[in-house]
Amino acid sequence: DKIIILAYKPLSNDDEVHYYAYDFSDKRVSYKQDFDSRRYYQQHDADYHEENMTN
Repeated sequence: DKIIILAYKPLSNDDEVHYYAYDFSDKRVSYKQDFDSRRYYQQHDADYHEENMTN
């Protein structure tokens, strides 16, 4: 199982970031409701990280 965290900034002039978590297992992806994506992201090292949140 892998957890995939997607983060995006809905407004380019705002620093607020929205995080969404998905569970990837057995070639299926499902959205993880009521999951603290931001906390998980901050406490775990990522296998892959791309910083593409420029204005």
